[in-house]
Amino acid sequence: MVKSQCFNIGSKNKPCRNKQQIDEGRLHLSMRRAERRDIDELAVMSRSCYSYLLRWQGPLFHNIKRWRLLLDTECCEVWVCSSHGQIIGYFTLILDRQQYDEVDGKPHPGLLVRLYMLGVSPKLFVTIALRKLKRRIHRSLRQLFRSSSDDDKMAGSETLKRLEDRQVPWVGYVAVTPAMQGKGVATEMVKLCAQRAVELGHKEIWANVERKNIGACGLIRKAGFVVTEGINHLMFAKQL
Repeated sequence: MVKSQCFNIGSKNKPCRNKQQIDEGRLHLSMRRAERRDIDELAVMSRSCYSYLLRWQGPLFHNIKRWRLLLDTECCEVWVCSSHGQIIGYFTLILDRQQYDEVDGKPHPGLLVRLYMLGVSPKLFVTIALRKLKRRIHRSLRQLFRSSSDDDKMAGSETLKRLEDRQVPWVGYVAVTPAMQGKGVATEMVKLCAQRAVELGHKEIWANVERKNIGACGLIRKAGFVVTEGINHLMFAKQL
């Protein structure tokens, strides 16, 4: 069973003239399963790394509750990535997508938490509220007027349901602190995510990414995933 992994990331093309340059040019990474003692750091990091996700912009205690649920469930594994003893990133490996979606949707934000989100991220709060309203309107219109694009979306939903029934693993959250982004850390985490899926006996792993999230799409492609289908959300698959 994989409990921890160590990696060295550095540029092989740039010659190093002395030991100081070697140390600066190489990034030592250590990855392990997340523990309860990591929850505070995960809660803070998720807020800074996922500034575009309203669920992570609530009060710190609300984020801590969410991470406690994720660490206590068996439907996913949470891994942290450290460099020189400091956590710089994390990823989740989803093992049961249906159960994971239920856990990840908790705890439901109450009125005070929603007011906090509105005060901290008013633009994001209003944007997401309008987006949800738009989806409801589109859903109502689709019931009246079916189009070919609707058939494609239904096909994507059927694929997702089929994969949930088979309980194939999924790449979940992948986050790296802003200061350490662009150094290959996220790529190594996705690779370990796939390696862990192999260890658990799986022959494929999937990822669901928003098309407009160009950075995440590039990361998943770089890790060897191939687009299978999708319109607004792209579904990637990788054979292990």
